[in-house]
Amino acid sequence: MSGSGQDVLYICRTCPRYEPAPPPGEPKRGEVLAAEIKRLMRDWPRRDDLLVLVVNCLSGCPKPCNVALDAPDKTRLRFGQLDAGYAHAVLEAAERYLDSPDGNLPDDALPDPLKGRVTARAPASLRG
Repeated sequence: MSGSGQDVLYICRTCPRYEPAPPPGEPKRGEVLAAEIKRLMRDWPRRDDLLVLVVNCLSGCPKPCNVALDAPDKTRLRFGQLDAGYAHAVLEAAERYLDSPDGNLPDDALPDPLKGRVTARAPASLRG
């Protein structure tokens, strides 16, 4: 995923893909999560250290909504079953990810709301 040479937070805009679409003009839950994270980032001291990309899918459809942290030479972490109420915790996890040399944050190093919500870990060494 990450080809930018920096740490990236991916946010799925299509979550939840397999639920009925919201009424016309209303955003999907993934879009609401993305908007809340972006709103919080305006005052976040590390905003220049993290690229945020809102994407069409993170392949976590059975457990929406999904975000992923990724960087070259770091483990990619995907979190699932999120909503806008997790935005603060996502940024707290992103800060810990930024400070981590390998990105492999164990569950006990995550903010409490995100413990048990890692749905995928992809070590950089396995991604070629």
